[in-house]
Amino acid sequence: MKSYLTFKKTLLLFAILLFPSGIFAATSVGGRISTDTTWTLSGSPYVVTSSVQFYGTTSTPITLTIQPGVVVKFQTGTYLQIANGTSYPASLNAAGMAEAPIVFTSYKDDTAGGDTNGDGSATTPAPGNWNYIYLYQGSGSSVLDHTEVRYGGSGGQGDVYVYGASPTIQNSVITQSSNIGILLSNTSSTITNITVDQVGSDGISLNGASGYTTAPSISQATISNAGRYGIYVSTTYGIVGGTIQNSTISSPGQYGIYCAISYAINTTIQNNQIAKAIWFTGNAGSPALTGNVIQDLGSVTAQIPADILNAFLTQNTLQGIGPTTSLNVLGDTMTGTTTLTTQWYSYVVSGN
Repeated sequence: MKSYLTFKKTLLLFAILLFPSGIFAATSVGGRISTDTTWTLSGSPYVVTSSVQFYGTTSTPITLTIQPGVVVKFQTGTYLQIANGTSYPASLNAAGMAEAPIVFTSYKDDTAGGDTNGDGSATTPAPGNWNYIYLYQGSGSSVLDHTEVRYGGSGGQGDVYVYGASPTIQNSVITQSSNIGILLSNTSSTITNITVDQVGSDGISLNGASGYTTAPSISQATISNAGRYGIYVSTTYGIVGGTIQNSTISSPGQYGIYCAISYAINTTIQNNQIAKAIWFTGNAGSPALTGNVIQDLGSVTAQIPADILNAFLTQNTLQGIGPTTSLNVLGDTMTGTTTLTTQWYSYVVSGN
């Protein structure tokens, strides 16, 4: 059986190399799909002419399988939805290969799947050309592996929007979103070895939902050139836990990590490289902040709850501290010994 699977994989890769992008005729898809479906290399590129809602008619889950090397192109304002709640579960199995990634992109993108709209160079892709991949409740077993997601975000929810599900997203590139790269709301998703690049707002957004704990596992992520925040954590409606570790945040517009806290944040943030510091709007919860290299502290003001101030100062590597560097400290219960050093220009203490 193993040799047979290896043969199939080799044969598929041979087909990808033999028939480069643009050779196959495009396949139009749209509307409701309610049975197990496979999008094949021979049908690529697939053009989403109207939004695809993929889920069955009963509680029996169905699967949309996309083969390695397939290109999916979205026309203006369209999206791909997987599942419609736990009553109508479904999953997306988009497992590409390093040498044959699956590409989700704009209808105007000629670099993947060829000149599908047949207009030569008259149109070019841009962030916000289409909406998003929407992994809704009931899509928890979905996989995005060795994929590229480009030029989405027009729906205001990012290139990839995960709500109430726990998919695995790994070995992928999320780029050129007009808004958020990946939005996680009420989810315990696993995100590993992800590159999020050139997005209009936030690289990865974590939103707690009322009555739930959002607990993602984010590791080995590279988040660069986000227009606003590298990672945005919102606890407006619920608690956010989980881990952010072994990741790199570079060149954010405002802050590397921004935590907007109404409920509690219990996230462990460790062993990351974080440009432009961290900002907490509140002190609820018990976040852990250790082993990080926190950069550019001379260009922005960090704001930290008092109860983790000592850990921030002593258990992380702080870079860019200059003669005018300021640190805001939110009022909270402090335990143990905390030493305020003179390397900071000022400590600004505020109640909360």
